Amino acid sequence: MAKPGAFLPESSTLETSALWKDGLLEHEIWQIGLPVGEGRGKPPLARADFEAGTVSEAKLRLESDPTPHNPRHVNICGWPTVKDEQKSLALLLCKRSTLVLRETAE
Repeated sequence: MAKPGAFLPESSTLETSALWKDGLLEHEIWQIGLPVGEGRGKPPLARADFEAGTVSEAKLRLESDPTPHNPRHVNICGWPTVKDEQKSLALLLCKRSTLVLRETAE
């Protein structure tokens, strides 16, 4: 299972970075995620997939934020400023997500 902390927003922007993966093949998803992880100093080992409706259920919203390396980049926005409320919403996203492990051969 994914960890709720993975869904928490950045404190400076109150946004959580995500990828709109609809229509992508597994290897295409990882091709986008690998440079992101390497930029953070470690390749991604897993990801947490969830339906876009889960964001609405949490009373949050998705905002498109394309980048040159990731035209499918989105931000999860509308987070409350109170940390306990953020944790509660992160837990909901976590519970509704599916953990997908990366095969090391990719």
